[in-house]
Amino acid sequence: MKRLNSILAVIILISSVIFGHQIISISIYNQTHKYDYAEINNIKYGLLNVEEWKKQINIILETELNTLYSTKTTEYEFKKRIRVLIKTLIDKIDKHIRKNNSNSAGGWVRQSFINIFLSPDDIKKGIPKYTNAIIHEMKKTKTRNHIKIILNEQIEKYFELTFDTSEKPGIDYILHRTQSFSIDNAKARLFNTISVTNKLIFIETAILIILTLFLFSLSFFNTGVLTPSRYVYLVISLLILLTVGLLTPLIDLDIKISKFSFMLMGHTVAFRDQVIYFQSKSIIDIFIMLVKHNDTQIKLAGMLVALFIIILPILKITSSTCYYFNYRNARNNPVICFFIKKSGRWFIEATMIISTLMTYTIFNRIISGRFNHFNAVSRDLIVALKNDTYLQPGYYAYLAYAIFALFLTDYLSRDRHMTSSINNQIKPTT
Repeated sequence: MKRLNSILAVIILISSVIFGHQIISISIYNQTHKYDYAEINNIKYGLLNVEEWKKQINIILETELNTLYSTKTTEYEFKKRIRVLIKTLIDKIDKHIRKNNSNSAGGWVRQSFINIFLSPDDIKKGIPKYTNAIIHEMKKTKTRNHIKIILNEQIEKYFELTFDTSEKPGIDYILHRTQSFSIDNAKARLFNTISVTNKLIFIETAILIILTLFLFSLSFFNTGVLTPSRYVYLVISLLILLTVGLLTPLIDLDIKISKFSFMLMGHTVAFRDQVIYFQSKSIIDIFIMLVKHNDTQIKLAGMLVALFIIILPILKITSSTCYYFNYRNARNNPVICFFIKKSGRWFIEATMIISTLMTYTIFNRIISGRFNHFNAVSRDLIVALKNDTYLQPGYYAYLAYAIFALFLTDYLSRDRHMTSSINNQIKPTT
């Protein structure tokens, strides 16, 4: 039975190593895709980009021109307006001529001649013909294209007054890397890849935690004594969880405008999923980012992160191992005893886990509360801001490590029967 348990423990440990390596490699791969997706959806390439506004406005203008005479109703309304315009123009011209001719004798003669041979009422009788001729001319493809050119020139003049400093070398690189022929195609590919990969990472992280739980259960509940081989297995499983927790993303901060739309000439101008801010960082990423900063205080914060979240957990595992094997009489060493018997009560990793969870909760509530003031829904305008901040598998892996490590050190510090049994199996190493 003991041999079977040992074989099972080795199989679990090998599986944990495989899953741990896979989680880290896939997470780094997926993290790159997340940044690409955030970059390609960045607000500077959408809502704040002049070219995107041009595209949408040009589509609306082209649609309006193409549908201008597409129905009898719109053609009738257009003819009606042209008739009124021509009639008004004739009346103004007649009034202007009469006013100029009223100031002199020659003008009076000219006006008399006009009254005899040219009557405004006779001219107005031809308004329907003039209207049909204008409509016929405007329906020609050449005329429509000329109107489009004029409108585009006016749009260009208007947008020249604005500033667009957004360059797109990053977008071109993403298109090349994803082998996409358009931005929309790249978005679809990245979204599908991220969704599938993210689900896989969560499943594999859950399996890794379950394997570690099973290994701990096998070591503590099926046998009376924690043997050296089993203790080594547990330490290796803790190191796997710690490595996964340090190298995989801890939290994703994603703030975006999910929808911005308004009505223009009866058409919808819309921008979706405009990313305002995105970060996906592991503990190691956070440490590197902080120590590379120019500010000395931020560098100091990075060193504290390394001390409390990286170095101390490793020292704790090392101290536990020395204590278990009584390396150089480690059980009488005050430093080792502090890590085993004192620090286990407050456990610095647990503090980090609670701090991260509180930061996530507070950040989520603050951002969501702030965004509610910006959200707007009316008949002509819709603004919807979204906070997609989520805890990632790295957090749960580190949390699992903290719980299992706390259990192991607490067991070493409390179980006198285990200590006496180990003393019978292991002599202090000198």
